[in-house]
Amino acid sequence: MSGWFTKSGPMQDVVISSRVRLARNFKSLPFPTSENIKSAEESISIVKKAVDSVKNLNFKVIDLGSLPQLDQEYLVEIHMMSTDMVGKKIPTALVIKEGNENLAVMVNEEDHLRIQSLMPGLQLEDAYKQCLEFEGIAEFQPKYAFSHEIGYLTSCPTNTGTGLRASAMVHLPALEKTDKMESLIDQCRKMGVAVRGFHGENTKSLGSCYQISNQVTMGFTEHEIISGIDNLIKNIIQLEREARETLRSKFGITFDDMIFRAYGILTNARMLTSEEALRLLSELKLGIDLGMFAEYDTTDIIALMSNVQPASLQKISGKILSPGERDILRANIIREKLKSKTE
Repeated sequence: MSGWFTKSGPMQDVVISSRVRLARNFKSLPFPTSENIKSAEESISIVKKAVDSVKNLNFKVIDLGSLPQLDQEYLVEIHMMSTDMVGKKIPTALVIKEGNENLAVMVNEEDHLRIQSLMPGLQLEDAYKQCLEFEGIAEFQPKYAFSHEIGYLTSCPTNTGTGLRASAMVHLPALEKTDKMESLIDQCRKMGVAVRGFHGENTKSLGSCYQISNQVTMGFTEHEIISGIDNLIKNIIQLEREARETLRSKFGITFDDMIFRAYGILTNARMLTSEEALRLLSELKLGIDLGMFAEYDTTDIIALMSNVQPASLQKISGKILSPGERDILRANIIREKLKSKTE
């Protein structure tokens, strides 16, 4: 699976990816938070029937229970499903579209359907349109739990209404290094916007990457939510770009030294932990985005940031690896990839 993270997108110096997610439930079944095995199987059956009705769209239903845990962890690392889906006790499934690795639908996560599209760079509107292709399947329409007063009904009240979450994964090393992240997070919270870590809710930032998304889904249209997040992200892009220029002009050789030290370690280290690799790749990406390494593209670094995570490494190697073995392989992959660009 090459993945969305191997493609380039607009404003990718700051925005790693865009994601739009729609939550939908079936009115005839209990929501997954109180679902039993029988009703969970029924919701998967509804999905399979709907997918069969539109075979020309090339949707494929994958039984997650039949996938090894490593494969499930890999899907989490590339953000195609949530950590809550790994090892879930009720039957679960993932719907993908063959030939389109941007779209993934989680079946029986917190809601019966979590329809999401991931795209490189800032492309929220396009991601939303891709979600609608699955959400709009005619077979689903009379089955959705919907209220004309409040909108789509969901397991968590914060998703009720449009059921839409629009988010962007942003790379903010300069705002971190200039101690402006705390203020930014506080401002976002006051606006009803969530700032989360690398893998979403209850996770920490890694490699200076944050997920920024709306918290309110009721009282606004889908396009108002997407437009609001899009405008906010564009403001954050401007703040980050200004902070980068400030860092470089203020610290000069010290700033350059930080970038070249990261490059030196990445191209020579024989062992790298996941957290250290992400930190160093983040610093190298910062240098590349400021034009310091013409031979590299920011997409190369984004792909590496995904490929050197634990499950991804083991998928590449084709076997289970100990932490130490992963550290060795991680360093080898990064070193070879970076050196191949200069040969």
